[in-house]
Amino acid sequence: MGLYCALTIMVVFTGYLSYMITYTPNLPCSCGGVLQQMTWNQHLIFNVVFTLLALFAIWLTRKKGNINEAENKIPKTVFT
Repeated sequence: MGLYCALTIMVVFTGYLSYMITYTPNLPCSCGGVLQQMTWNQHLIFNVVFTLLALFAIWLTRKKGNINEAENKIPKTVFT
């Protein structure tokens, strides 16, 4: 659930960055820390990379879940 929430937030914020870069002539900067040193285009690339990482993590989690589901479908032999 956390990965899906993180992905949603990153997609929304990346959309916001794209909109600001495309339609706003004077871009404000209220970022702090490392992100303050980035340009808006660099920030967009940063967000896209972490959005892709979230997607990859979800894919890995689902892939691992499918393996576990397949193992759970095999009937267990009970010895009495």
